[in-house]
Amino acid sequence: MSGDFYWLHKCEENLFFAVIDCTGHGVPGALLTMLAYNAINKAVIEKEIMDPTAILDSMNTEVKLALKQNKNNPIQDSMEVGIVCLNTLTNEIKYAGANTSLTYIQNSELKIAPAGKCSVGSVQDGNIILPTTHSIKLNSGDCFYLYSDGYADQFGGPKGKKYKYKQLEELLINIHQQPMAQQYEALLSSFNTWKGDLEQVDDVLVIGVKI
Repeated sequence: MSGDFYWLHKCEENLFFAVIDCTGHGVPGALLTMLAYNAINKAVIEKEIMDPTAILDSMNTEVKLALKQNKNNPIQDSMEVGIVCLNTLTNEIKYAGANTSLTYIQNSELKIAPAGKCSVGSVQDGNIILPTTHSIKLNSGDCFYLYSDGYADQFGGPKGKKYKYKQLEELLINIHQQPMAQQYEALLSSFNTWKGDLEQVDDVLVIGVKI
């Protein structure tokens, strides 16, 4: 089971999209994936929470309880989460993220809605920047993207370096006017060309939505 997974849910006129990146691999990663899946289902489907920041808060509580995390038991297992709620009647999106920012292209201009500098399920000290719910009105033809770090962190190219977020953002702005199926092919082709014969270093997850 992958440590990165996406989650979708429809509730009347609202569509929810989430990208979740859990720490660890193998059995620990699979356990966190199950906890994350159950936590977001409980928040949105059972509790009917609509606000993305409140969803993250609910998930954080559920995961910490499940892992029995506290300052005396500082297990480092956690997850990075980005959540979008799209109102299909108004084309307004509400977004909040824990270490997972939202990239959106509005009127052909790429913008970033920043995430909070925190993760879901971890016990953290110091200055934590809590998530904020961003409200963004999009128009027909605009796009938004959620992705984990696997794409940008892939090593490759002529010098064996990371792909990096700047190159990913440049690719998105170049392809955003294309149909989504063609955007998928462009993302896949660019990733594989960059990676070449090198080993894939992490799970890769990208969600793209065109209004």
